[in-house]
Amino acid sequence: MDELTPAILERAALPVDLTVDDKVRRRVAECREYTATAMSDGRAVYGATTGFGPLVAFPGRAEYADQCDNAINHLIAGHGEDLPAAVARAALTVRLWSLCQGRSGVSPEVIDSLCAALRTPFAPAIPMYGSVGASGDLIPLAHATRALRGEGYAYLGGERLPAGVALQRAGLSPLELDGRDALALVNCTSVTAALALARLRRSYDSALTLSACLADLLGAAPAFLAPQLLRAFGHPGAVRAAAALRERLEGTVPAPDRPLQEPYSIRCTPQPGPPRSSTRATAVLTHERPPLPSWGRERALNGAQRRQLPTARQQVRALIDEAAAGHGRRWSVVGY
Repeated sequence: MDELTPAILERAALPVDLTVDDKVRRRVAECREYTATAMSDGRAVYGATTGFGPLVAFPGRAEYADQCDNAINHLIAGHGEDLPAAVARAALTVRLWSLCQGRSGVSPEVIDSLCAALRTPFAPAIPMYGSVGASGDLIPLAHATRALRGEGYAYLGGERLPAGVALQRAGLSPLELDGRDALALVNCTSVTAALALARLRRSYDSALTLSACLADLLGAAPAFLAPQLLRAFGHPGAVRAAAALRERLEGTVPAPDRPLQEPYSIRCTPQPGPPRSSTRATAVLTHERPPLPSWGRERALNGAQRRQLPTARQQVRALIDEAAAGHGRRWSVVGY
């Protein structure tokens, strides 16, 4: 899974086999080994040898399991109805992708357990309300992590069950974590990213369909969608958008005596939307970062950067685009 796309998140609504190659395993294991070495050398590693948040100045618990409990239990404060299972599974997929970058000090067993869970219909029960904005999706993901440990609730085949029962029926084992593992699973914006990317996908699919309807209504000639022309612009997203528009316009008949060049609002349809969608999807995932953004031979860098505001901003922009998709282009046609 070298690249995370909205299409992958949509497929993750059902059991999906996401493979982790040897290169990913090596970098995850190397970072885990480095973290263990730093701890054995007496260096402070946030969440492993220290407390969390304002308690960072105090030492962590002596037992790894207790440190994991500290990380999760104080975050079990979500409320409201559960998010759709498809969104919960998409969030697990985003979390898996982020942890596979090998910068969180997470154990390889966590990667394997997430992959195993996604191969089944298992979905953690995540309350709809609880994310705390700029501080990330700590509460929703604590509920997700708790379910993976066999606590709380989860869904299996649409049925809400005690998480331990759901794991057992799915053929999964409860996930065993230490403090660093727990921190890596909750300290991020995976739920927000999953929601944002799903909306982006729907928004631009709708925009493409509306654009095709407008082109057909005006009787536009399809020359502006020529593959050679779009490839020359150098935007892969525009090439894909043009292909999708050609598919939607297949069988339509252009009006006679169309001008040599279609109006700007028609001929540029493939350019602004889908490439921008791709850019925003990349932006959302760029802000979905592991809690240990960098590590090296000399030092461990402890600096959580949960940038939820940019991720949320992408959602707002998608909403605006979705609303404008059926209006903005129509208004611009009036000028012609």
